[in-house]
This record gives sequence, C-alpha cells and structure tokens, in this order.
Amino acid sequence: MKSKVTQFIEYLMLHPKRTYKQMQQFFYKLNHPDRDIKTMSNGYYCTNIQTLVYKGHIKKDKNKLYSITKTGIKYKNTPYAQTAKEKRKHSEYLKRREYIEKHYQDLERHDKWTLNRVIERGHVVNIRELIALLKTLPEWLPIELAIDPEINATGPIASTVCVDNLKNPHEAILFPIKTRTT
Repeated sequence: MKSKVTQFIEYLMLHPKRTYKQMQQFFYKLNHPDRDIKTMSNGYYCTNIQTLVYKGHIKKDKNKLYSITKTGIKYKNTPYAQTAKEKRKHSEYLKRREYIEKHYQDLERHDKWTLNRVIERGHVVNIRELIALLKTLPEWLPIELAIDPEINATGPIASTVCVDNLKNPHEAILFPIKTRTT
C-alpha cells in the first residue's frame, strides 16, 4: 500500500497547478472519505505540506499554484527521506560542530596549562593568565581588588585600565576605586 504522501505526489503529477487549499482538501478526503469537506479545519495537513515545500518536492509559482518538482518525482516513494542537499547540509553541520568542539577543547587545555604555570610561579604575569585564573571561579562571584597582600583595603575595580604607553603598551595596571579598610 502506498503512503498518503506518495498518493498525493502521484495526484499532483496528474493534476499540476493546485492551490494550497486544494492540496489540503486532497489529504482531508484521503483521511476522511465519508466526512463533508466543510468540516475541515483551516490548518489541516499544513505541516506535512510545508515539509514537502521545504524539501523541494513541490514548489509554488508566482500565481500561488503548487506543482511537483523533479526532486518530488525522484523521491515520490520515500518523500521524507533525506535529499542529497539535506545530507550535504547535515555533513557540513557535523564538520562545523566537530571543529567548534575541538576549538573549545584546545582552549580548555591551554587554560589548564596556563593555570599550571601560574601555580608553579605563584603569581599572575599577564592578562591571559589572569583570564585563565578567573575562569576557574563562578562568573556571578563579586570581585574586588586589594591594595596590599594582607587585604587591609579593598575596593571595586575601576572601569579604566592604565597602560604605560598608549601606542605600544608593555604593562596594564588595574586599580581599585573607593577603597575601604577591613
């Protein structure tokens, strides 16, 4: 027995240039042969019809009439099977996803290596190391800057970063604003 969509494609091959409503009516009559067409809801079988349009099995012309395509004829017995275009898109998606996952794994591995260097040295030397250190903390955690090692005075970090030379910076300096003693 043929599927409903295969029967529809064969119908469209014999009766090209159908309106959207006529296509809906075809499916309604196929599913409910003893019911009156007036009882059909407006959105009847829309998802399935739009899938056929998306897959390129049927197309709409400038007069808003639908007809079968070469792809539709090719896939008439298996209309929901992946088309060559869909297989290619999926393959490209998987390649992009694999690349992105590898990129994030490389970043994570580099962060661990950087953090190990900071731990061995006992202090942060550059912004890259500071970022790696901060990534180990929860993002929502409030942050303040201390002005001495005993944390006697702390304050929020200023929104401005000072550099030793604007054109060719060799050092960046963070400083607290509104320090308060603890």
